[in-house]
Amino acid sequence: MRRASRAASRGTRLGAAAAATVVAAGLLAGCGSSGSSGAPPGPAATGAFAPLHVVHPTGAAPGSAAAVPYLANAAGQRVILRGVAASGFEDQAYTGASGTAPHYPVDPAAYDGTCPVNDGRAPDPPLCEVQAAKPAAQQSSAPGSQDDFAQMRAAGFDLVRLTINWSELEPTPGTYSTTFLDRIAQVVGWARQQGIRVILDMHQDGYSRFLTSPADASVPQQAPPPGCTPADGQDGAPAWAVFTDGKPSCGADGQSQLNLAAAEAFLNFWNNRTVPGPQGQAPGTGLQDHYIGALEALARRFAGNPAVLGYEVMNEPMPGSSAALPLANLYDFSDQQLLPFTERAIEALTGVRDGKPTCPANDPSGTAAEAALHRASLPQVPAEVDPCAYPAGPVLVHGQMILFEPTGYRNQADFSPQLSTGAALAAHPFSQYPDLVFAPHIYTHVFTLDTLLGGVSASGPQYPPSYTFGYATAEAEAASLGAALLVTEFGDSPSSDGTILTGMVAAQRQAKVGTVFWTWKENCGSASGPCANGWGVYRPPSAQGGALAQNGTLDTARLALLTSNPVFDGSGSPPAATQQPPTLAPLPEPQARAQLDSFLTALGSPSAPAKDRSLAGILSVLMSSLLGPVSADPNGAPPG
Repeated sequence: MRRASRAASRGTRLGAAAAATVVAAGLLAGCGSSGSSGAPPGPAATGAFAPLHVVHPTGAAPGSAAAVPYLANAAGQRVILRGVAASGFEDQAYTGASGTAPHYPVDPAAYDGTCPVNDGRAPDPPLCEVQAAKPAAQQSSAPGSQDDFAQMRAAGFDLVRLTINWSELEPTPGTYSTTFLDRIAQVVGWARQQGIRVILDMHQDGYSRFLTSPADASVPQQAPPPGCTPADGQDGAPAWAVFTDGKPSCGADGQSQLNLAAAEAFLNFWNNRTVPGPQGQAPGTGLQDHYIGALEALARRFAGNPAVLGYEVMNEPMPGSSAALPLANLYDFSDQQLLPFTERAIEALTGVRDGKPTCPANDPSGTAAEAALHRASLPQVPAEVDPCAYPAGPVLVHGQMILFEPTGYRNQADFSPQLSTGAALAAHPFSQYPDLVFAPHIYTHVFTLDTLLGGVSASGPQYPPSYTFGYATAEAEAASLGAALLVTEFGDSPSSDGTILTGMVAAQRQAKVGTVFWTWKENCGSASGPCANGWGVYRPPSAQGGALAQNGTLDTARLALLTSNPVFDGSGSPPAATQQPPTLAPLPEPQARAQLDSFLTALGSPSAPAKDRSLAGILSVLMSSLLGPVSADPNGAPPG
């Protein structure tokens, strides 16, 4: 998650053309020690990690709150975790960056008892634990200590989402970096010292920071269309995995998030384009095969590590497109590309076959078998079901979670359009792996449609209708996919904490769901001077004696809100408030879509102000592109 579209939430009204651009841009935005073996467990780690698993309730009425799977300890008690994203671990693009090497060092030796210099141009400071050689209780948690995990523990967090980029994990095709894996192990060791669980998150924003230097750079470059401003990607794929087919790396209508090269690169990823050259350690020759190999490299290193809660398959996946404005039908994308890819990753990591034969080694994604199946047009086989299972990796994951996300467009709608919440799922359950976690991001009134357009008049309709809406829809989506729910991103600008963050936290308390706050620490994009709008738990740093500190002061008011919910990490006696099923009633996609359509209808009614009617027209066009007409909803028409 990178919030390049913060300005899009400003309160002023926009003209029709400008509003369309801002909405489209927002739709693509999401977001954004010891030695190399990792620090030895300290006293806090001894017995600190009770094994967790997903409970699948039986006997509950389908679609009810009691039927939603949930994280639990060995005793079956519901576990609610409070997490924060450590985004200072990413290989990010930023103003003034040059070259292909990651900005902050990858070698774990660079962090032994020290912390690299914070470059304020980078979105985040480096992630450090300078006193990791000391026992956990002796490591300082003071704001200036540069002991990130001691600070997290002192702040009340028991989970960290570690943002990992494919570019550092597989810097050359088929070779998975042992040095970077050592660096990840170092950070996991720091977390383990402090009794903090870790999600290993395969993170991307805008596909890659190498969009201006793609692997197919010899392809004739297309001239950018009028109004397309040069722009690069943010983080994610290595340069050799970027195929743009000559599309210019520029943002349509000046919006960097509408990067035509990124949309083309995503399209090639979902099509599993063949990577030229040696296959190396990758399980196949396609882009997806190399990516799945990167996940397998993580599993080889961390399977069985009690501090690693699980592996998040991809951050905010987006549909690919060759169109001038990269918008696509989300039902088709979710069920013909995203969910099948996710299922392949689960099969490779866990060995679960779901009753299917294993795909041949020379075609691990089952491309030939899938083509034959679709040619046969068997009506009883849903289009999103792969005909064979991805070959299992050399080390299988058991007792750890596989976390997976819906399309990043969920951030705008507060629900996930996907076929597999309907009849297709009943015919073919998504996966039989028992420990799946659905990991949406919920940014109600931050990136949802109403805010991206500057809001609506105080007397007009509101969408989403409540802060609980996104959690109720997420519960229904998780249950339909046989997964527990863990929201792996939420956040806002500190200036709106009194309304938005307060509303989010109240909704989380009602849903009784674990969450991860975005973000831990953040810079301002400048090497000097303070700024007012960092999203971190700590305020952004300001220059001190010509050097930039790792962080500014702790935002105690923000932290008080974030830690106001009862949590339970699986050990000891749980708070009573965490033990009952969610009080929200799960809200399935047809009803969620009905809420959106009702909003658009009211916004465009003849009695509405002219400016609202103009916004309704823009939104209706965009939603028609993304969702199609109501009559085409594959989950059935919403209730009248």
